[in-house]
Amino acid sequence: MNGQTNDSVRAYNYATEYAGQYARILQRLAAGDLPAVEHCTAGKDRTGVFSAILLTALGVPRDVVIQDYLYLRDALHFSDSNLAALRRRLIEP
Repeated sequence: MNGQTNDSVRAYNYATEYAGQYARILQRLAAGDLPAVEHCTAGKDRTGVFSAILLTALGVPRDVVIQDYLYLRDALHFSDSNLAALRRRLIEP
């Protein structure tokens, strides 16, 4: 299996294992319980899957959702250059 396939399998497992928790978060967001912040220690597994679910629910194209998930997977090695790239992507216009 390649890296993307492994990520897809892991994402599926998280999506099914934590479906109830994801549903509760989405229900709160849909009810207007805002503002909201999502975070995690590394930000890529359960949080990354939730981000993908949320982006999909908001109508973001599938290829963009996948690109975002994979970008974070690669960026979160926490090297100085990866942190700088992530910071630019999230903070700078």
